Amino acid sequence: MEKLEKITCPECNGNGRDLLSKNEACQLCDGRRKIVIGGVIEKIKPTIRLRVKKLHPDAKLPIYASRGAACFDLHAMVHCSDGLLIQAPESALGSEPTEYIFSTGLSFEIPDGYQMLIFSRSGHGFKNSVRLSNCVGVIDSDYRGEVKVKLTADNWGRGLRVHDGDRIAQAQILPVLRADFLEVDTLSDTERGDGGFGSTGN
Repeated sequence: MEKLEKITCPECNGNGRDLLSKNEACQLCDGRRKIVIGGVIEKIKPTIRLRVKKLHPDAKLPIYASRGAACFDLHAMVHCSDGLLIQAPESALGSEPTEYIFSTGLSFEIPDGYQMLIFSRSGHGFKNSVRLSNCVGVIDSDYRGEVKVKLTADNWGRGLRVHDGDRIAQAQILPVLRADFLEVDTLSDTERGDGGFGSTGN
């Protein structure tokens, strides 16, 4: 049997567990996972296995754009060489903002107890005034259909041309806390009470 190098976790000093195996993750640091690689403790993010099905051979799997990215990117499937233009009209008179539903060519098996939230890309909003039409998309764990993204251009004369493979949205996997509803006759009092819009000041 190979003899593994031992090292003490510098974050928690073992917390009563003096040695940490080279190939073992430390579970004692407030739930943060750490793994010893070549004698060096490296922090890594907890991950879950997310099963993804390609519904079209040209669909692109999601990717994280950087090591610290909170969301992964979703890509458009556009069967048009010139791309598709999402652009608000020059005048608001008699016109509605342009919007289009894009296919991603992907379906997901989200683990029970989790959800996938879909958000607009920051660059689309700041540079092009283009956003997710429903602001935030919620994909439930029992949904197995294709994930699609609807984009809308808000500002007149602004817009975005989307080509095949372009990043059109970003998504994040988050745990779901389900509520157990209890009907009551009274609620606890607070200083704010039933104060609504503007009740806490500007």
